Amino acid sequence: MVRFIYKREQFFSALGEQYPELAINGESWNTLKEYEEAFRPFYIATKLMQTQHQPFSEFYMQWLNGIRELSKLKNNRFVSLLSNGLMHRLKLLKENQLFRAALYLDPRFNFLDSKEFLI
Repeated sequence: MVRFIYKREQFFSALGEQYPELAINGESWNTLKEYEEAFRPFYIATKLMQTQHQPFSEFYMQWLNGIRELSKLKNNRFVSLLSNGLMHRLKLLKENQLFRAALYLDPRFNFLDSKEFLI
């Protein structure tokens, strides 16, 4: 929904001129932009996981890609909090024995001197 509103800024600005109670100020547009930017990689990953059956290792790869994309953002107020939360959840997930077994079966993560299995 945030992306829908953000992508239609011109429409909502015109609507705000006609109906002042619906006006969205500049700071709110910046917040919408930053929010949409920060959560976009995880929206894409979630949609992929919902449309196709994905093994744990592919979910993990998408998660890592999302964190990488998030780290590329500069001057975004959501980056540090979201990154910390995602890394904490990832650490908890990697403590699960079944999840770790799925990673062991994937050659993208299980190779000589791989750092994926260090907790």
